[in-house]
Amino acid sequence: MSEQRLHELAAFAAQTSLRDVPEAVLENARRSFTDTLACILGGASMQPVRTLASVLHSPGHAARIIGTPYRSHPYHAAFVGGVAGTWMDADSGGTKHPAGGRVPPVPTAHPAVHLLPALLAAVGADRAMGGEELLRIYLVSHEAGARIGSATRLLPGIHPHGVHGTSSAALAVGLARKLETAALARSMELATALPLVTALHVAMSGATVRNAYAGIGARNGMMAAEAATHGVSAPGGAFDAVLARGLSDAIDEVRLLARLGDDWESSRAYIKPHACARWIHPALDAVASLLPPEPLDPESVDSIEVRTFRFAAMMNDPHPATDLGAKFSVPYSVAALVCYGRVELEAFSPVAMARPDLRRLAERVRVLEDPEYTAALPERRPTTVTIHSRDGRVASSSVEGGRGDPEDPLTQEELEGKFMRLAGASLGAERAAQSLQLLRRLPELPSLDPLLECLTP
Repeated sequence: MSEQRLHELAAFAAQTSLRDVPEAVLENARRSFTDTLACILGGASMQPVRTLASVLHSPGHAARIIGTPYRSHPYHAAFVGGVAGTWMDADSGGTKHPAGGRVPPVPTAHPAVHLLPALLAAVGADRAMGGEELLRIYLVSHEAGARIGSATRLLPGIHPHGVHGTSSAALAVGLARKLETAALARSMELATALPLVTALHVAMSGATVRNAYAGIGARNGMMAAEAATHGVSAPGGAFDAVLARGLSDAIDEVRLLARLGDDWESSRAYIKPHACARWIHPALDAVASLLPPEPLDPESVDSIEVRTFRFAAMMNDPHPATDLGAKFSVPYSVAALVCYGRVELEAFSPVAMARPDLRRLAERVRVLEDPEYTAALPERRPTTVTIHSRDGRVASSSVEGGRGDPEDPLTQEELEGKFMRLAGASLGAERAAQSLQLLRRLPELPSLDPLLECLTP
């Protein structure tokens, strides 16, 4: 991609006002912002993340490590925020990729969980800002990252964290620091020269180092924005050399810039109702439609059959060793939903991971590929679940995809319920409720101080 195309994205980001944005797109941005912040706050309640934050605590710095009582250098705050935002695997992703039917598929980009930790670290360290400008920067940076993600086709087996999102983080920080358009473009080009070569296998194997990828991407984006102001240059054509040819095998330059400002790629992002790999969600939605209001006794279930598309069917390990491995396991996630009625914080706790009845039920979940379902990708992700009870009853449900897509969005009540549960885990219920009240009127806030204060327990 030529430098001119990066310049066009940077100019769009610098010049777009919220008054130029359709109300539906703005509402999607507010929802995405709220959800991404919820994921950061939920992840901040996890002991490994809290330990990391305490190790990096440096009282002399102004940047808050969101969801913790600690402060640190902005680079460290961005890093921990990215780690926290992906720890639960509840963060949003981009539109379905045209090559999403490939095995392994081209994963969707996750710009939000890279850019928001970097943006909040920059704002907390450098300058005061109102809510309207914060939301504007979030929206246009998310749009740039979503377009880069949908226009590039990652090589088989590459994980998207630490790849596309670094550029959107650099753009967000550059906008927060009021860089000129040329410097913004230079920040993005520098960021594309700082990617991680991340493997999808690492996540699927349950190795929790995967949770560091977005944190490193957020930090690298922040570094790129700063480097751009100090004369550091990227090689000409870095985007082409690294993303279009190094980590991807194709780039759709038309899709990258087509109808920029009129057609919003970021509005096609999904919001997860379940804290696990997106490919598992159709199975969980089908199971959820069959469950009673209260959690079911797992011993009353004889077996569960999941017929799904190929890549989801490959996630069939009933004995995951880590919480991340459990989030990439159809048998475990299905069993956890039966036991807890929700696949979120509690379902992947050490207590849950050690439950004998949950583990036994996971062994009784049979996952099968249906070739017709595989053929429906990427537009649809059909899945059928059949529950056989020990008393002889049989119940079955089929879905065409996962809830949370633009075609089947979470209700506002569901979104805010997710926020309260995840934010409450690190902030407590009272501060979580105060934060949500401020987020509901984010564009009206003259200062971010009240919100940032609420995000510090």
